[in-house]
Amino acid sequence: MRRPATRQGLWLALALAITLFSYLYHLDGRNILKSPDEGFYVQIARMTAEQGKLLPLVCERGICNDKPPLLFWQGIASTSWARAWTLWALRLPSVLYTAATALLVALLAGRLARDWRKAWLAALLFTAALSTVQHGRPFLTNSPETFWLFAPVVILLLVGELSWPVAVVSGLCLGMGALYKSFFLVVPVTAAVGLIQWRHHRWNPLQVLRQDAGRLAAMAGIGLALFALWLAFDPYPGAIVHDFIGRENINKFRHTGYLKGLVSGKYSAITAIWLGDFTNFGFLAFALLGLVVMTLLRWRKGSAGGGVGAGDSFGTAPLADADGPLTGAERDLWCYVVAFLISYTAPYQRQENYILPTVAALSVLLALRWERIPAWFLRLSGAAAVIFIGALAWLIRGLPHAVPDVIYAAWQLVGIGALLMLALSAVVGTGAGVRWRLPAAVAGTWLALGLALSPFDGPFLPSPGGPGLEALRGRTILFPLAWPERHERHRFDVPGSQVAPFDPRDPVATATLIAQGRLMALPIAPDAAPPAGHTVYAERLDLRIGLAFTEVWELVLGRRFDLLVQRLVIIEGPRDSAR
Repeated sequence: MRRPATRQGLWLALALAITLFSYLYHLDGRNILKSPDEGFYVQIARMTAEQGKLLPLVCERGICNDKPPLLFWQGIASTSWARAWTLWALRLPSVLYTAATALLVALLAGRLARDWRKAWLAALLFTAALSTVQHGRPFLTNSPETFWLFAPVVILLLVGELSWPVAVVSGLCLGMGALYKSFFLVVPVTAAVGLIQWRHHRWNPLQVLRQDAGRLAAMAGIGLALFALWLAFDPYPGAIVHDFIGRENINKFRHTGYLKGLVSGKYSAITAIWLGDFTNFGFLAFALLGLVVMTLLRWRKGSAGGGVGAGDSFGTAPLADADGPLTGAERDLWCYVVAFLISYTAPYQRQENYILPTVAALSVLLALRWERIPAWFLRLSGAAAVIFIGALAWLIRGLPHAVPDVIYAAWQLVGIGALLMLALSAVVGTGAGVRWRLPAAVAGTWLALGLALSPFDGPFLPSPGGPGLEALRGRTILFPLAWPERHERHRFDVPGSQVAPFDPRDPVATATLIAQGRLMALPIAPDAAPPAGHTVYAERLDLRIGLAFTEVWELVLGRRFDLLVQRLVIIEGPRDSAR
């Protein structure tokens, strides 16, 4: 027994090492998985710091109440009032929050399973999920929100009862989450705890009202009271009520096509919420599907056979029969998941990342039943990782031949190959060891992506014979960006300069800017020359995104790797050309 346990521990240790490297590697890179909102949030943090006071929150368009203040105060603190203004300093607290949530996941899984490997596994499954990587590294609200919203259910399950101290601490957690994102966050967690208590009272609503209504009200009230501190201390509380409470929250419940939007459209409840966690888990979606199928079968068995029932304890004892009915703790965690799904079905705007806290709960559930999930579900997840890393390996082999300026270090090439072999071992291997290799294989996909994109995270380099980067200090440079306020990230590319956007999708407007001789960062083909007569200050390689369908076919069938790359050159025409 000791030898298999040792091998499992070694695979988990490898997964941990890969996870740590993938989360910290190129953390300050412009091409990490992220949301377009990051640039806007960075702008709010910078401009609020520059005004020398914490409130009101401001951006280029003036007072900016799109989100509560804690994320921006976090950015102000981590950058020493914008004096150490780097993406690394802004993003590192998000990674630390993700690590803290992973520790909560490990603590709960380890306590429920009485097995340190399950604790370790649960944390690794959480950090390997697509949505965790995408929203748990950049400067966004999701990472702290997930920590503060998952903490109450962890506390409840570990303590074993909804006592007044548990209710008060949970309310404080809800208040912190609300000050990061929205007062609405009080709803899903309070509903989850209420649903758990309802289950423990054998679905007797009168028992919940008599014994738990006060504590649930206290939880929600403390959370809302903490959120209200923003209005109390902001010099313009009316603007918060109008902009944030009204426009950003209440308006999301007003929609003429609400019923149709439940099943179709951009914000469909079915695809974005009820099936959203399959997207959130990414390569682990097949493993999650196996868990859901197995859970439904076990729930049906428990319902038919009168097994572990509606009123059982919180269940911090060792797990019962692996193929038997759901344990109390498992039912409680599923109550937490379902409460989030129902709560976020109510607004008409729905996105997968809204239910990111459920990824933490589902990671615990996955770890608890990891050995019982049919192996072919896990092999499918491994196969998806193999295809992804294989595609990256194909790209980094072809890119340098098509664009000689794209250079990979030898260790990066070896690393990609090793990660591909690791993923293969999680598919074609034999025995129980295969399922313990999968966390390392999936973590390896994110590291492989970072290695593949690393040549495009380089800085602007001065052009030979040009004025150099110092000549740009204090001047405004136009950057090609179609997404509003995303241009803020380019301040990190050319420190000391001002930045503004132009829309590269409008060729007429772009040609006009070039003809006027404006100072701009112009995207051109790798082998193209800058416009004649223009001064070239600096340039760097840039990754093209949003390829047309025909270009994708050219890339795949014709091996046109150059279509993925462009040069971004900072140019300026003769001064009299603008007259």
